[in-house]
Amino acid sequence: MKKLSQADELISLLSKALSDEWKAMLQYKIHASRMRGLYRDSIAEHLEEHANDEQSHADRLTIHFYSQGIPIDVNIPEFNPGNETIEMINMDLEDEIGAINLYTQIISLCEGVEELTDTRMLIEDILVDEVEHQDDNAAFIRAKVSEREAQLNINQRIVVASNLIKAADNADALGLEEIANKYTKFASEI
Repeated sequence: MKKLSQADELISLLSKALSDEWKAMLQYKIHASRMRGLYRDSIAEHLEEHANDEQSHADRLTIHFYSQGIPIDVNIPEFNPGNETIEMINMDLEDEIGAINLYTQIISLCEGVEELTDTRMLIEDILVDEVEHQDDNAAFIRAKVSEREAQLNINQRIVVASNLIKAADNADALGLEEIANKYTKFASEI
């Protein structure tokens, strides 16, 4: 099998990023609606903001791609939006971890390629929002786990703690040591 060229790999990753942004927007919208139904208005408001950010990311990526003549396909992955507060927020955290990893990989491919400076700068700007979303989701999980800790079974605790450790690894890789330490502490408390 022929190895993808760097340009083909970049286009593939950018297509995935755009599809993931649309999925994230839909998922956050659904979660915000369900949180309101569960009387979690403060969390719902944050999730609605995240949804708006994700839609803005998708719009900005689309405009950038078409202005650069980059052919992008959008295939929104299917997803199960979840039902319980912890489950929904944990899904959002998992997706933010994935987005941070994806955007870090795209930035790496753009490094040192002068023609991709604007692409790299756009992705770096979006990455800032994704790190903020990751931080918000980790804080929401921390608050919800404290409320329901006795009700969580061991498997739920492991999944949540594992995602917090992944978030800590992401923060550490981005040089955000204070945030990484916070996530590690959250995970150890679960």
